[in-house]
Amino acid sequence: MPQAEARLNWAGVALWLTDWKVDVPRAWTPWRLLTLVGGQQAGRLRFLAHPDGQAVSVWGLEVEPGFRRWNLASVMMDALHAAHPTAWIDH
Repeated sequence: MPQAEARLNWAGVALWLTDWKVDVPRAWTPWRLLTLVGGQQAGRLRFLAHPDGQAVSVWGLEVEPGFRRWNLASVMMDALHAAHPTAWIDH
């Protein structure tokens, strides 16, 4: 994630990709990307990925109030684009 790393000039940020328990249409796979800063949850990105990997639908992007204006939303979206570089992303 070179673009995401370039936006951060401080250490202690971790991104964790986890499953997300939700009823979804057909065979789309639900995922959640959690952002931790110093071990504290700072944000989350919830999205669905199409089985062929060519489409992604963002269902939610949230940053906790104490971590806003740190570019975390941009970092999460950059990570999503890096994980699915050829996919159409509905956000």
